[in-house]
Amino acid sequence: MGGANVKVAILGASGRMGQALLGALRQSADLELSGALVRPDNAQIGQDAGSGLGWCSGVEYSAELPKVLSLADVAIDVTLPVVTADIIGACRLSRCPLVVGTSGLSDEHHAALADAANSIAVLPAANFIIAMTLMMGMVREATAKLGPDWQVDILETHHQHKIDRPSGTALALSDVIARERGKTSAEMVECVESPGERKDVGSIVIQSVRSGEVAGEHAVTFRGGSETLEVVHRAGSRAAFARGALAAAAWLAAQNPGLYRMEQVLADRRR
Repeated sequence: MGGANVKVAILGASGRMGQALLGALRQSADLELSGALVRPDNAQIGQDAGSGLGWCSGVEYSAELPKVLSLADVAIDVTLPVVTADIIGACRLSRCPLVVGTSGLSDEHHAALADAANSIAVLPAANFIIAMTLMMGMVREATAKLGPDWQVDILETHHQHKIDRPSGTALALSDVIARERGKTSAEMVECVESPGERKDVGSIVIQSVRSGEVAGEHAVTFRGGSETLEVVHRAGSRAAFARGALAAAAWLAAQNPGLYRMEQVLADRRR
């Protein structure tokens, strides 16, 4: 790209995560906003996308997906699963790399993303925070070293507005644990309403709490005999998610078609 700033389209720009991305993008020296997608019934269509942040971005909110993608080097999707299929299709048509941070995606969505990776670069992630990527690795190592006799509990806490439960990050953590034990999350996960509940000794228990404006907290607890190991991550605000998503977008814009992971972004940052 000849040293020019990477142009980023934010899909779902008026939502909580979209606003956090706009705020982080405003501070970036290497990225610039090229498009801001909102729902067709959004009253802000035609207004400057930075208006709520006291920023003149020069980009208007729009409900026209092809138009929003037309100038983008990469798109970040933080919308809802109901529009994910349309977004995947539009990105394929425009040959626009796609970072996906939408929660609650189905197996069909993930299959569509894998298929899209044959023609564009795609990076889906349950959580873009760099430290959470490290936590995933720690949980993987702990699971492998401690063995199957240790019980595992995941406690995730998010703001009261979050619809999906368990969170995508909690499910991603359970996937890491289940794979290390040679199983799937579907075989092992048991969702409970209160701490201490467990029907199957060998299950991965997930408890979800929705309270106040908590940006995101995840604690994985391993219990074996008289020992307890906890791996915990707390996000103080959505800014941490936004910074990680922008780092992923900047990295993905330079990649060939393929399906990528946050671990690869982190590996390149360490070089």
